[in-house]
Amino acid sequence: RAEEASLLRELEEAEAAHSAVQGELEQLQKQEQDLEEEEEELARECNKYEHRLAEVKEQQTCLDNELRYAHKELEKLKKTNIFNTVFHIWHDGHFGTINGFKLGRLPTCTVDWEEVSAAWGQTALLLYSLAKATNFKFQCNGCQED
Repeated sequence: RAEEASLLRELEEAEAAHSAVQGELEQLQKQEQDLEEEEEELARECNKYEHRLAEVKEQQTCLDNELRYAHKELEKLKKTNIFNTVFHIWHDGHFGTINGFKLGRLPTCTVDWEEVSAAWGQTALLLYSLAKATNFKFQCNGCQED
């Protein structure tokens, strides 16, 4: 009987230890499951941020390309002489022309006065524009200024 009681005590202690270990195991399994869920959530969040980072890098690349293009266009515009673009000066036979309008007449070749007038109007506009661009001030000798 003493041996039986001793064995029963050992059995009870073993069952109590088993219960404690089982409880601890369940607790650890719950922690493991919680950690796995947290890991999955963090992985989803990380993927979301990596995707956003890729979008931002793509935007940055697009903006860099646009900026490079704008700088190239600016350099082209800096090299452009606006007066050559706006006022095309050339000749047509014996006549000087500005924007396709003849700047005079000859006895042997008549040009409409409207065209000559338009040509001198363009010439006056060119002169005014050049004076304004260079801050040139005209002197008025014997005329009245407004």
